[in-house]
Amino acid sequence: ALAVVWSGVYSHVLPYLEAVFLPLSRFRGADVGGVRVAVLKQFRDCVVMPLLPRLQGIGEDVGSAMAFGAGDGVGSLAVVVQMLTVLAALNPADRGPLYVVARELAAVAQS
Repeated sequence: ALAVVWSGVYSHVLPYLEAVFLPLSRFRGADVGGVRVAVLKQFRDCVVMPLLPRLQGIGEDVGSAMAFGAGDGVGSLAVVVQMLTVLAALNPADRGPLYVVARELAAVAQS
């Protein structure tokens, strides 16, 4: 479910909000990248951070499910890794828990 929500936000909601605020940013001379960062930070803080404890332990469960060929674990896992990487890059100086979980899940996906 998280992979589907992220795909919707990243593919549809984020570009839409950037397009909506583009005329305002051009009129005021502001940077449209500010809208992108604000939306991504809100998604990180309101959606992903509360789920982070559950995401930290999911790597082993997904790995075992993929070993038995259950579901589309690789596709969903790749989307979650992308999400965590994009959100961790919002604050590159701090390689915090999002980056650590992204690395763990990427390792599971590669094996």
